[in-house]
Amino acid sequence: GEKFVLRVETDSKNQTGTAIKLPLDEGLRIVGVYRRNMAAITRLWRYFDNVVIPALANGGGLTVGPCVIEHNAILLPSGLRLHYENLHKDENNQWKYTYAGLPQWLYGGKLLENIVQALDRILVMGAALRMRQRIPYNLALNAHDENVYVVRDEDVDVVKKALHEEMVRRPSWALDLPIMAEVKLGKNYAEAK
Repeated sequence: GEKFVLRVETDSKNQTGTAIKLPLDEGLRIVGVYRRNMAAITRLWRYFDNVVIPALANGGGLTVGPCVIEHNAILLPSGLRLHYENLHKDENNQWKYTYAGLPQWLYGGKLLENIVQALDRILVMGAALRMRQRIPYNLALNAHDENVYVVRDEDVDVVKKALHEEMVRRPSWALDLPIMAEVKLGKNYAEAK
């Protein structure tokens, strides 16, 4: 609840210029509602806390979806790895690792988010690579889960169709993964939002 209240205040200030300050009891209530309504997600967080992170710290030997848990690393289906150097429990029994020379906390929800973002990156950049074979335009911008192209008006329909096909193409490592995508148009990036 405390983290949620702080996040709302920080994000509202950064995005709107006005900080929204929720009472702690309201933050706790909202978090409770989310966790009750999304029980499968909270169970997955606990599985990552109790099974995946210990396996990551103690030598791996576990597969989670298309990812292989190794000692201090997660092998992604692309062959790249997410590294968690010096993963250990600290004096407060919290998981910590070293990133860029600095200690970082690790918990189930954070590790799951890291994996999901890494898999998303593989999907989105895979689509961009396939688009290079299909259209005569280069990728102009990649932002999170977006691939942006600058296209002549007469080519918009062809590129739009190809882009949608590639963005929803299932990878060989997740043939049953439901993937959705939208293709938006605009005379500039802001207009396409």
